[in-house]
Amino acid sequence: MKLELVERTHAHLRAVVDALPYDFRFIYVDDGSSDGTTDTLRKIADGDPGISLLQLSRNFGHQAALTAGMDAATGDVVITMDGDGQHPPEMIAQMLNLIQQGYDIVQTQRIDEGGAATFKKVTSNVLSFDQYHQRNPDHAGRRGFSCALA
Repeated sequence: MKLELVERTHAHLRAVVDALPYDFRFIYVDDGSSDGTTDTLRKIADGDPGISLLQLSRNFGHQAALTAGMDAATGDVVITMDGDGQHPPEMIAQMLNLIQQGYDIVQTQRIDEGGAATFKKVTSNVLSFDQYHQRNPDHAGRRGFSCALA
């Protein structure tokens, strides 16, 4: 079921960003998973040239995986998201709008109404990094933001 979640999450993410006026590139960081996640990500990447896969030799932890993805990023904006579907891709358009308004960093926060713990029950060692390259060549600089809802 976890592997199906990775596939569903990517398909949902791809559908959302394809509707936006930006070019996106996805960097998935496999932080030492041993459950077939790497094979699933390779299968997804084989069908999508906008995907790169970084595979760490073992689980170095969340921050190391984030750093690996950030180091590999080349876009003007970097969006970090966990790969288990808990971060809503629908927030990306709103976040990019704030970046366009001049904010250098945009971070989201989930407002927990007491029942959201089910999202945390399904975890993943895979993080996805979405980068967009604005189609306007006059846009300069690199900005980052995080969709950290944990």
